[in-house]
Amino acid sequence: MKERVTTTEAALILGLSRRKVQLMCIGGEIPGAARFGTKWTIHEATLRRWIAERETKGWPGGSSSAAASITAAFASRGASTDRMPPTAP
Repeated sequence: MKERVTTTEAALILGLSRRKVQLMCIGGEIPGAARFGTKWTIHEATLRRWIAERETKGWPGGSSSAAASITAAFASRGASTDRMPPTAP
């Protein structure tokens, strides 16, 4: 694993646009982000840890069981859940 990733790579990890990641870096929302000249880079381990922390907190205004409820609803309709992210314990 590389120590630092570009905003393009971070966007793929987060499932966001590169521009949104850049704006989040500018706003100080992404821990481990640093600007070198005109380029933002993000410490990958810090980024992944931040994502994991947000996943365990659950969804804003809801609980982490909400993801399990959605997965169950898809499964009950016979829909494939192969592409859905894993739910938090």
